[in-house]
Order: sequence, then structure tokens, then C-alpha cells
Amino acid sequence: MLKLRISLGDDVVGEVRTLFRYDPERPYEVLLTFHQGRADEADWVFSRELLRDGLRALSGQGDVKLWPAYCPCHGSTLHLALESPHGSALLEASKPRVQAWLDRTYTVVSAQAEADYGPTDAQLSALLAED
Repeated sequence: MLKLRISLGDDVVGEVRTLFRYDPERPYEVLLTFHQGRADEADWVFSRELLRDGLRALSGQGDVKLWPAYCPCHGSTLHLALESPHGSALLEASKPRVQAWLDRTYTVVSAQAEADYGPTDAQLSALLAED
């Protein structure tokens, strides 16, 4: 569980407890659960590759964007910008802690081994074929 800083408006910053999860049966995905209170949680699922790329440079489009930054107060950080029909959020996490977590996921399922999961090209073609 990490505490991410969240922008709540002009110069107002709060904290959101965030659980980073990874399921080796779904190796392309990472799941972040934001705990905003006792019973108030929000889940975000996005690609592990997006997280990996966002630790290095601006990554993503649409609902999820990530990029690294440096803050004199907090050091090396990862910014997450999330958009939904219910609103938007700008969060900041410790880049080294997120990187360490992500590295552990690659010890479970390597980037090369991801290809062994999910549908084959033939299965995707059949799924996308017009009837």
C-alpha cells in the first residue's frame, strides 16, 4: 500500500492510500485501488507497459496519462492523471517505490513471457472477423 499525493485544488494536497496489484494470470494489466474512505474505493486498470513507459517519459492518452518528474520536496516522482465521466484526478507517487513494485511484477512474468498469455493471433483474427 502506497500513499499517493493528490491535488485537491489550488495549492491543496491530500493523500490517498493506494493498493498496487498484479495478477500473473493477467500479465498485461496492473490494478490500482484508491481508498478514499472506509467504504469508498475506486479501481483503475491499465497496462503494465503504460506504467513502465510512464516511469521513463510521458505515456498514455485518453483516460490515463503518466510521466516522471522531480520535486525538490519529494524527490523523483511519478505523476498519474486520471479522467473519467465522474471527474479527474492528478496524483503523485514515489517513482522509486513504483519502479520497485513494477520490477517485482517482471520477476513473476517477464515481458518476453507475456506473449504466452492471452489469445493467439489466429484467435484474435477469428474474434475480429466479420460474420
